[in-house]
Amino acid sequence: MHTIIADNIATAHEAVIKLIMTNDCNDIVTEDGELIFEYSEPINIHINHPDIPPFSSPSFKFGAKALEVYAQQVVIPRPLVDKEGKPDFSYLYSNLIFDYPEGTPFKVYDKNKKLMRVDWPYGNGKCDGTNQIEYVVRKLTENPTTRRAVVSLFEPNGHPMMNEPPCLNHLAFMIRDNHLNMHALFRSNDMMSAWGSNAYALAMLQKMVVDRLDGVEFGWMETTSLSAHIYWKRDAEELKEFKKMWH
Repeated sequence: MHTIIADNIATAHEAVIKLIMTNDCNDIVTEDGELIFEYSEPINIHINHPDIPPFSSPSFKFGAKALEVYAQQVVIPRPLVDKEGKPDFSYLYSNLIFDYPEGTPFKVYDKNKKLMRVDWPYGNGKCDGTNQIEYVVRKLTENPTTRRAVVSLFEPNGHPMMNEPPCLNHLAFMIRDNHLNMHALFRSNDMMSAWGSNAYALAMLQKMVVDRLDGVEFGWMETTSLSAHIYWKRDAEELKEFKKMWH
């Protein structure tokens, strides 16, 4: 595993793009038929101060407003909205975190009998599932040294039926030295077009937990990406902007 240590999200983002694009990587065609460069081992990114700007590299195509919009998909649960031919999203991290689905999953098809998404009788935006952040806050409040304040985002019955299962699978929160630290595990991670948004939204989630813990301060954040990759052809223009910073 390769580890990157940075003081803020923007610096970490620039470092991981350079790491992947300047080292020998696996040249892979994905299950969806897209071309990626995948780093040869998992990448762990340790951010000392995820709550302190800059949150976004100037080379990143998403600005501050877009980051805020994306963060809502992680911290605000809501029902998925079906559009003609497909839902607005296959899943929302916010639903899995704050309204974890329950019951036997079922497939939802469009009028042409094409699979749109997988749903559950409870949760997944209906606000009658399991709020895992409430559990995390309770565990940390009852026992500040607990190692059990974890969140699971992979539902083993429904998600294998999906064409696009969640990339973020696990969160762990710990209080050490009176600071709340957080670790996130991604089974797969688009490090150029997605990681920056992921990291910012997770920092907002970390802040939500910190704000509910009396006297606890903001700590570090880590992400571990098992398949850390870049869509070098699809995102060629954005990649050019990052490369300008290497000279």
